[in-house]
Amino acid sequence: MKKSYVQKQWFQGVLTMHERSLLNYAYSLTGNKEQAEEIVQSAFIKLWKENFLSIQDYVVPWLYRVCRNEAIDYFRKGQKMEEFDEQKNNTLSEFFFFEDKIEKNIIFKIISGFSAEHQEVFILKFQEGYNNREISQITGLSSSNVGIILFRGIKKIQELLKLEVEDV
Repeated sequence: MKKSYVQKQWFQGVLTMHERSLLNYAYSLTGNKEQAEEIVQSAFIKLWKENFLSIQDYVVPWLYRVCRNEAIDYFRKGQKMEEFDEQKNNTLSEFFFFEDKIEKNIIFKIISGFSAEHQEVFILKFQEGYNNREISQITGLSSSNVGIILFRGIKKIQELLKLEVEDV
């Protein structure tokens, strides 16, 4: 299928704007730079093959969803799903940024105790900056479920931070 000039320009713009954040996201899922690059490359190949008009309004959540599914397929083929959870715990600290280093370490310890699904929601919200609806589209969770996960997670972080301060 031959692409028009407008479609090629649109594709190049999407690639330029989102490749880096998709690489970070894929790396946060796999912990492997080369695998993250393959996942993102695969996502953009799928985007190239997709109908331009049918996807242009929601291309970013679609790309994140494809990357997520590619990462899951990678672990299904080569590793156990438990390693997927473990790998996310190991790489989360590289991507979750907070201003205060001490607070960052405490928050990381708290978040690393969350399930892989909850960690992913936190990464998408606070690292990548997506709203609940976009996170819902990427993960397949309902928007209300995303909101509940964030609310409960933040509440747990606040409670545990409060305990940390009282212990000091």
